[in-house]
Amino acid sequence: MDQIKREATTVYLNPRIARAAKVRAALSDKSLSDLVNDSLAKCLNEDAADLELIRLRKKERVRGYEDFLNELKKDGLI
Repeated sequence: MDQIKREATTVYLNPRIARAAKVRAALSDKSLSDLVNDSLAKCLNEDAADLELIRLRKKERVRGYEDFLNELKKDGLI
């Protein structure tokens, strides 16, 4: 595995979550640090994807709820 610079930090976990994470790390042959890093990277990647989607959708036309209801009435659906 490539040597990646790491920074020490203190994180306070619920004891039951910490125990579960340690078991998960052991079962996956990963260190707890690797498991936490992977999980945080996944979370941050999901945030980045959400922000990109928001950026792409900013230009979409927004239809108000009242307009939507009027369209449903016009079409005889309500």
